[in-house]
Amino acid sequence: MEILQLIQKPQPRGAETFAAQLSENLEQQGHTSKLLALYAENEAGKFKKDYILLGANVQARLWDKNGWKALADVVKEMNPDVIQANAGDTLKYAVFSKLMYKWHQPIVFRNASTLSSYLKNPLQKIYTKFLLSKVDAVASVSDFSRGDIVKLFPELAKKP
Repeated sequence: MEILQLIQKPQPRGAETFAAQLSENLEQQGHTSKLLALYAENEAGKFKKDYILLGANVQARLWDKNGWKALADVVKEMNPDVIQANAGDTLKYAVFSKLMYKWHQPIVFRNASTLSSYLKNPLQKIYTKFLLSKVDAVASVSDFSRGDIVKLFPELAKKP
């Protein structure tokens, strides 16, 4: 199986480090797993895993049509079996790229947090609910994280 792991930036931070470690573990199990960073990072040299740099526009992340197209081009070229969005803007880019450019690979959202502590504004909740309605699966890193996201968005209880 070939997995394209989306990360925000090549930085030694929780979500990115976890995605890099997961990628290595998947490769040890015989899969192919590539990291794709949406944005460049000034301290990318501290990140100890190879990655593809998309070069998305962080200032336009809510409407970055060029970034969504660039992601679609990578998906078309690599033709991975699954796309995993690992926190932050990766969910937005994966969903809008797939919607606009009609690639077919499933999207898995890796839930590594308690979204209830971030989503306080009703508009944020509506927006996030829309994005999560477009993913094929949610992988929570703990029972607590899963319980939190399902409490916010009960319809996710039906997704694998």
